Amino acid sequence: MKWLTAVLPHQVTPAPGFWQKQLDLNAESILTLNVEHCERTGRFRNFAVCAGLVDGQHEGRRYNDSDVYKVLEGAAYVLADYPDHPCAQRVSEVIDWIAAAQQSDGYLNTYFTLAEPEKRWKDIRNGHELYCIGHLIEAALAWSERHGDDRLLQVSLKAIDHIQETFGSRDDQMPHPPGHQELELALIKLWQRTQNEAHLNMARFFLEGRGELTHRESYGAYCQDHVPVREQATPTGHAVRLMYQCCGQADLARALRDEEQLQCLLTLWDEMTGKHMYITGGIGSSALNEGFTEPYDLPNEIAYAETCAGIGVILWGQRMFLATGNATYHHVIERALYNAVLCGVSMDGSRFFYDNPLASDGSKHRVDWFDCSCCPSNLVRFLPQVQGLIYAVSDDDTLYVNQFVSSTTTCQVAGRDLTIEQRTSMPWAGRIELILGTSGPSIPFTLNLRQPDWCSARPQITVNDTPMSVEAGPDGYITVMREWSDGDRVLVDFPMEARFVEAPAAVRANRGRAAVERGPIVYCLEQVDLRGFDAVGCSDLHVDASARPQECRHEGLTTWFPEVGSRGPAPMALEIQVSGTFTERFRQPRPVAVVPYFMWDNRTQGGMAVWLRTGP
Repeated sequence: MKWLTAVLPHQVTPAPGFWQKQLDLNAESILTLNVEHCERTGRFRNFAVCAGLVDGQHEGRRYNDSDVYKVLEGAAYVLADYPDHPCAQRVSEVIDWIAAAQQSDGYLNTYFTLAEPEKRWKDIRNGHELYCIGHLIEAALAWSERHGDDRLLQVSLKAIDHIQETFGSRDDQMPHPPGHQELELALIKLWQRTQNEAHLNMARFFLEGRGELTHRESYGAYCQDHVPVREQATPTGHAVRLMYQCCGQADLARALRDEEQLQCLLTLWDEMTGKHMYITGGIGSSALNEGFTEPYDLPNEIAYAETCAGIGVILWGQRMFLATGNATYHHVIERALYNAVLCGVSMDGSRFFYDNPLASDGSKHRVDWFDCSCCPSNLVRFLPQVQGLIYAVSDDDTLYVNQFVSSTTTCQVAGRDLTIEQRTSMPWAGRIELILGTSGPSIPFTLNLRQPDWCSARPQITVNDTPMSVEAGPDGYITVMREWSDGDRVLVDFPMEARFVEAPAAVRANRGRAAVERGPIVYCLEQVDLRGFDAVGCSDLHVDASARPQECRHEGLTTWFPEVGSRGPAPMALEIQVSGTFTERFRQPRPVAVVPYFMWDNRTQGGMAVWLRTGP
């Protein structure tokens, strides 16, 4: 195994382009709305009540503390880059409320303290007490690392001491793992900061206790507690819980150099991506368990594909890449990033999807908030971390370029500082330019450029305008080995062609259907673009899959991305040929436009379909 090191998000500065716009949107709209809704719904106030600062009762669900912690984590990232943000003072006040709300013994949970104090630690499966503390730790580390503010870190350490005392002294001396995984991965992050072995051991205690049922009842497959984690070879149960569990397992395997545990994860990943994943990178097809069912059970209209689960795929995939150095994981990360995750928020950052179906009759729409609002609060902390997916380095002096995002960074390669400037118009065009800075003598190292799985043609690559004859190796990377000098310029062009794709034959829902892709983007047909098809629904049409989709301009895309055309290729819609058998009028193919899936439900409300019928 390789055990690579990612270049961290705060070490990467975004440049104008697609992702800079997403980060601005996160700061200007998504964070602001999350703070406003946490205020309006009593999520913030619960801590003030718990601290005795104001009178009142607990409001909302028992796990609402976690939303506050995720918003605070996102705020830590955003305020580091936007220090004058209007939410700065408010979130600082909330941090003080959290510290004041903590009980003298270290316990911290507003619901059980205010509503059911006699039941604290009585329902580990459903109480979400451990889950909430996991998100507290991640928020604490973000504030400590980005701002030098240790207020939440001190609260976290006290809470963990209390958990250690509570669970280490239970009568049966057996682990009671969290019902909802999250604390495990947070504890390993905390250990990486503190180097306190007790934090690593606690993570191991909870992870390896899952499925160990000698002295307790099982939480069931829904919580991945049916068998020990090392025996879980098939994705089962609640999708987000499994993703967080696998993140913790991967982190533990890395910490302990445990290749047996990593091998279990490799098997589980292949099973999930091969048989349980939508074309968008979404997972968890069923609303009944917010999770997995049978292999290839991937319905479209009732697809769940929770936004948080898409984020979880990326978090786990990054860990698997860092353990293997294989581009396969970043192929999936890219797919989930541009489709399953970005679909979760509207183009103006004001409305959200919790679940993400791949077809709609027009009744599905984004909303501004949810009673269970894990997805909006997860987005606000995840989007600023996308910069950490771009670059990685290895001990054998190899620099990996994994995601194509306009940005600059300085990292250590071969014991020297290397500056990288990346320019790209992704996801609209496959041209990537890298300019390297050594600030001194040349540096010998290997450059690994991921060749996307959507690029089947041989890419063109030049170094200082000299063509290179290279191909991607079995690990999915184009490798260039040389001594790199200050100002060296690498230019690679991955041909980006629109294409029809078919699902595996085992996916019953998509037999006789095709979907459209271009680069990393999955496209969909929206009702609003069926001009001239009076009272016709997306599901009524047949696509001519023998006619290659053609690139075309689209008013909606240029409205959402008006600045792109001045710096590079404009965002592309695609034109496809469709027909129908419902009337004589529509039996001849006619052109209609399809748009990126992540943009749907941003205009006039109406139907949508990703998978289109290829025949009557």
